[in-house]
Amino acid sequence: MNSNGASSRGEPDDGSRYYHHWLAALEGLVNSAALATRKAPWTEAYRRTPHGKPVELPPALEGRCTDI
Repeated sequence: MNSNGASSRGEPDDGSRYYHHWLAALEGLVNSAALATRKAPWTEAYRRTPHGKPVELPPALEGRCTDI
């Protein structure tokens, strides 16, 4: 039995909490500091991109982003 499983946390292990766990994981990604450091460069890039063209970070902006 996995000690990190739902039953060890007192939760039912019937899949009923699947979306709660999925949402918690997504919120963790969205609230991460690494994502916050990427927001400004991407915002600047998409504002400068003509409609219909792919958004790309110019080399000068790429250095300001960190990997998630």
